[in-house]
Amino acid sequence: MKFAALFALLLHGATATNTCVTDFDADAGVDYYPNKVEFEYASSLSVSYHLNYKKLVFTNWSGAYTTCVVKCGTTLPSDVTGCDTTISPETNKMAITSASMIPYIHSMGMLEKIELVMVGTSSIQNSCVLDLISDGTILATDPAGLGYTWSSSFNTSHVEDEIEFTLTPTYGDVSAVKNSIPFGEWNDPSFLGRPEWIEYLGALTDQEFLAMNIYAEQKNRIECITNNVETIRENYPVDNSGVKVLWATRSDYVTSGGVSHEGWDIATCVEDADSYGGVGPYYCEAATLLGMDLLNTTAGSVNAGGAIYMTNAEFEAYGKDATVWIYNAAFDDDDLTTRFPFITTFKSYIDKNIYDPQKRGMDDFFETWTNQADTFIEDLASITVDAGFLDGDNTPHVSVFYRNVFTEPTGSFGTCPGATLELLSDQCSAISEVYTLGGPAPVASLKVAAALAAFVGGAFLAL
Repeated sequence: MKFAALFALLLHGATATNTCVTDFDADAGVDYYPNKVEFEYASSLSVSYHLNYKKLVFTNWSGAYTTCVVKCGTTLPSDVTGCDTTISPETNKMAITSASMIPYIHSMGMLEKIELVMVGTSSIQNSCVLDLISDGTILATDPAGLGYTWSSSFNTSHVEDEIEFTLTPTYGDVSAVKNSIPFGEWNDPSFLGRPEWIEYLGALTDQEFLAMNIYAEQKNRIECITNNVETIRENYPVDNSGVKVLWATRSDYVTSGGVSHEGWDIATCVEDADSYGGVGPYYCEAATLLGMDLLNTTAGSVNAGGAIYMTNAEFEAYGKDATVWIYNAAFDDDDLTTRFPFITTFKSYIDKNIYDPQKRGMDDFFETWTNQADTFIEDLASITVDAGFLDGDNTPHVSVFYRNVFTEPTGSFGTCPGATLELLSDQCSAISEVYTLGGPAPVASLKVAAALAAFVGGAFLAL
């Protein structure tokens, strides 16, 4: 890694260090938190603010875990109880235990706050972190100097003096880490619930203002994209109708106990009050917002402990006429055409309209997309409507995560983009007027007007 790039990372992250109170008076009634997060879609999270401390609560199937965050330079009132972990962040130096935590930290410009990564480097796709590990800025070895594997125990004793807390998974033994704080974005299946965890990170590090603005801009882009899709569908109902989307992957999984999950895993949409669109899981949520005709069903004769799959014959009948097939796994790696030649008769195969999330590699997709919901939905929108008008600028959207399996190769994260992982979606402006000549014929012209205000200070916080 070039020195200049490394210096930029370190310089940017320095802004995430907090200024401690030097004249604390518990009776003064000073509110030290002018910016307060609220969790709208991350149903596993809640927060309560007090004058000089806050309680962050994460709840899952095993119960609730409370982190008390005290403004540095002040003291936690003696009558406060129920804190599983208490921190007073000043430097925000941390250890982490999962690669999926990295995009959130990178989006906040806080990579240099990571002292220790307790995950195998082969599992990390973010090249900025890999560069910092290579340069020795981030440690990726255990107390014995060994690299981490899936079977490694979490232990921060060798960086105890450097870190203030550890972001840990919601499972496993974390007794040997300093100030364990659960970070489990996967517990919130909504595609807006998962990126909302950046506000959780913001609250943990006393960086609410930054986190709230990042999340608000992401929501703005999603709303702009979905509004533009609605405009396109309304003005070109013939050009953008009849697109039936198949969401299906092949499962070859057999449990250690011999229970077979072999079959075709098909989209199943259910009502979900916590989701942005009222329907879940996340791909159904996105489909609802985009007005996609997403094939979904609860049918299938393979029942593996409640998980339903289709047989080959059932899947062939179900999916053969779909216009587009989104295979949310590695299409090439699964060798589908050799093992299941019937799929070569599918309309999506014949028309070369099959997509998988390997534009930057499968591992990067699962590491990054939950922090980039706007990019996820923009990719899906560009597959099913006219991508040239999607962002209101008459410039075709270039997919970030999803690739056409016939025409595009598998990619990777690429070189380090810098200190901050910016939103990967395109800037979006609302389509104000659309003109057509000759009814539903191809578009003759498009008039565009910018409808989103420029990002200035906390302008988005009013949304």
